[in-house]
Amino acid sequence: MTACQRSATSESASPTAGQERDAHGCIPTAGYLWSPARGACVKVFEAGIAFDPTPYNPDQTLHAFVLTAPANSNKVKAAELYWPGEAEPWPLDVVHTPEGDIRPLVLASQPRKVKIYRTSEDAYLLERDGKVLYTFGPKEGSVLNSITWKK
Repeated sequence: MTACQRSATSESASPTAGQERDAHGCIPTAGYLWSPARGACVKVFEAGIAFDPTPYNPDQTLHAFVLTAPANSNKVKAAELYWPGEAEPWPLDVVHTPEGDIRPLVLASQPRKVKIYRTSEDAYLLERDGKVLYTFGPKEGSVLNSITWKK
């Protein structure tokens, strides 16, 4: 009957799957990542704006995601880019382009050579190193549409 009893020395202290937390308290195995812009754990694929790869993108199977902050606001104050294969998001600067620009720049990261432009049809082009690799929209009500012109 001893074979059916638990041994005090045989139990391990390994955590249950899905309960491992990162340094910020997020649970990556449940899809949560830390968002520095929002200061919270988020599911990027749910909270972020998915940019679709273009035919010119060498990796046409993965999306890039833009997350804006604050989460529920009509005024974007911060943004970050989740690039495929990168462990940490890249901060993006909110750019207010002069009114009347045909293809205004709305978000950018100089260190990463990333620029996001709004087209005249309210679609968005994500370019890196001068090549358009991802697109989004047009989508009515997108938080990106709230990035205003500089007057």
